[in-house]
Amino acid sequence: MKLRILLLLLIGIPAFSQSPQNLAVFWNLENFLEDNTRHYYEKVQKVSKTLLWMGEYYGRMPDLIGVAEVENLSLLKRLVYTPILKDYRYSIVHFDSPDPRGIDVALLYRKDGYNLLGAKPVSLKDSLGNLIQTRNILVVELEDREGRGVT
Repeated sequence: MKLRILLLLLIGIPAFSQSPQNLAVFWNLENFLEDNTRHYYEKVQKVSKTLLWMGEYYGRMPDLIGVAEVENLSLLKRLVYTPILKDYRYSIVHFDSPDPRGIDVALLYRKDGYNLLGAKPVSLKDSLGNLIQTRNILVVELEDREGRGVT
């Protein structure tokens, strides 16, 4: 069975979903920009520690992490390869958005538990068909290793 995920990451509403098979979280990281300052490096560490604390609270690390307001793929790679998170083997689904601020949405998923079947960004258009320059909607299709899923 396929796991279909539609992340409407246009607003920052914290969300958690837990079932026996899946633990999913969403986090608006609020202008998480790669600016190579002390603040940036501290935020990378704080985000990774917070995700670890979530894992301690729920008894396991999140399987799926939806994020909003991240600048780019490079920043996400730095996050998932921190010493705190690297052993959890997160993969990244990310596309650049047309948002003029340069911020995007993404999904981190545990690659030891899921196969990526497909992903695409969906841009928003106004009633005249013109592109609205905002973060995309991220559509991701995953399948877990046991063939279980949630639609």
